[in-house]
Amino acid sequence: PEIFTTANGLRVAYFEKIGSPVFSLHTAAMGGSRLELLKAAPFGGVSHLVSQVWAKGTPRYNSKELSNIIESSAASLDGFSGRNTIGLQSTGLVRDWAKLSDIFQEALLSPTFANDELQHAKRVTEDAIKSIPDHSSQVCSKLFMENLFPNHPYGKHLLGTQENLALVTRDHLAELHQEWITPKN
Repeated sequence: PEIFTTANGLRVAYFEKIGSPVFSLHTAAMGGSRLELLKAAPFGGVSHLVSQVWAKGTPRYNSKELSNIIESSAASLDGFSGRNTIGLQSTGLVRDWAKLSDIFQEALLSPTFANDELQHAKRVTEDAIKSIPDHSSQVCSKLFMENLFPNHPYGKHLLGTQENLALVTRDHLAELHQEWITPKN
């Protein structure tokens, strides 16, 4: 891969696979549960919500419009978050690069974090938190992390808590996005 830094400080790893009709674009920044827990409540689990709502609206397109464009191009556009990172990824056909890369950039830099999408993501996340006791592997993993890292952000669950979920607003998502999605990250 070719690795270079743009004028604004963004580090890029570029790898071209000659003959492939598909592109895959991933961006990642320092973030995730490790950094969100350095902030005051209700930030536990906000990274997860950012990743779920990130690609659901831009100033030009609402969620349904974005979904139609992405799906009609046989592409994907999704956020992700973990313990140390947060980011956005897209895969599509090279022939649609101009259209999809423009949408990717807009979603990356100017997400709207629409309230209806946030409320939906909160309901889905709340259901996921409630279902943890139903899955032995999730219970094991949760207990393992809590005991291995009792006084560290890694000991907290990536989804946060139901109590935190109830307090999270669109402004919390926008705050983390503005703080973490910068060239320095």
